[in-house]
Amino acid sequence: MRRLVVALCVLLFCLTITNSTAIARDVLRFGVITLNHPLVMYRHYLPFTDYLAKRLGIEIELVLAADYQGIVDAMAEERVDIALLAGVSYLKVQETTATRLICAVRSQEGTPTSRSAIVVRADRQDIRSLHELKGHSFAFGSKDSTSSYLGPLGYLVKHGITPEDFSHWQNFRTHDAVIRALLLGKVDAGAVSKEALAKFPAESLKVLAITPQLPGFVLVSTANVPEDLHARLQTLLLNLNYQDPELASSLERWSPMLRAGFTGVDESHYAPVQKLMHELEAQGFYGDKR
Repeated sequence: MRRLVVALCVLLFCLTITNSTAIARDVLRFGVITLNHPLVMYRHYLPFTDYLAKRLGIEIELVLAADYQGIVDAMAEERVDIALLAGVSYLKVQETTATRLICAVRSQEGTPTSRSAIVVRADRQDIRSLHELKGHSFAFGSKDSTSSYLGPLGYLVKHGITPEDFSHWQNFRTHDAVIRALLLGKVDAGAVSKEALAKFPAESLKVLAITPQLPGFVLVSTANVPEDLHARLQTLLLNLNYQDPELASSLERWSPMLRAGFTGVDESHYAPVQKLMHELEAQGFYGDKR
């Protein structure tokens, strides 16, 4: 009798563990960095996750990370299963977390890359070129941002302008915050992504330079995501049928950043970002040496 009770207890325990694992795999936690007001983030990303959930037959929970480091920590601590990452964040995640690339996000130019803009307010007649930035104040985005800090910083240094050439400079949390500071006259110039720039009236800002392309955003999954689910998600995103009325209806409500679609990339995709980081670190303009 005792053996029967023990056997039943073991069986019940095994069933409980199996059921818990199945439930965990039925909810995919999708992490994004909060670069706008949370309500805006939900409005832009819930239609995307809802579309994926319906197609994959799995519940997807949207998880908003507070900032760039927040998404890195969330992946390391297994609080998200897949995430939307760019440059510096992707490389940081690779140091702490086993991940698999799903796909890259296409830019409006149709490439898995992004460009940055160095801008001033349109009425600044005293700043008409990069070299006229010297002696003025400058705003970058977050220190963990590829397109509003690392990329523009590398471009400026290459053209003979270092942070020491500014009267003062600072990092803002988001691209939009940089532009608002410019429009309010709090800083003289700044760096943002072309995508962020497109959200503001073209006549309000003057573009001094557009940087070369650097790798843009990618979607990655952690080792917790079953291989078959990873493969199905990858296949779905790389083969979106833009003639499908259901997709067209959903697509217009997605974040503008996602609407151009997705493309495949491999691990070498972010080599240019790593190279630029090392070059700037060696010169003392980036990282711990700064």
